[in-house]
Amino acid sequence: MMNVVFNMPVRMLRVGEDLNPSHDEGARLQEWNLGRAIIHILRQPDHDRHLFTIEFEYDRIDHLAAQRLAEGSLFKRWLASHGERL
Repeated sequence: MMNVVFNMPVRMLRVGEDLNPSHDEGARLQEWNLGRAIIHILRQPDHDRHLFTIEFEYDRIDHLAAQRLAEGSLFKRWLASHGERL
């Protein structure tokens, strides 16, 4: 996986959004960074997390990769520095 910077801009996608781009338009138009996207996914009910994908310029990560990133100390430090909690 690429070098992760939690303030880097990303796009949040929901399953099926490529087929129906007007779906969840509010989330699609919101400006996301990697850290906020991970927080958003982890705050979803367990049965809905698989519906989200984080898209970078040349790569995508799914909810499982987002969970693994959230378990790391770099993310926990980023979270604390932004006054966020899970």
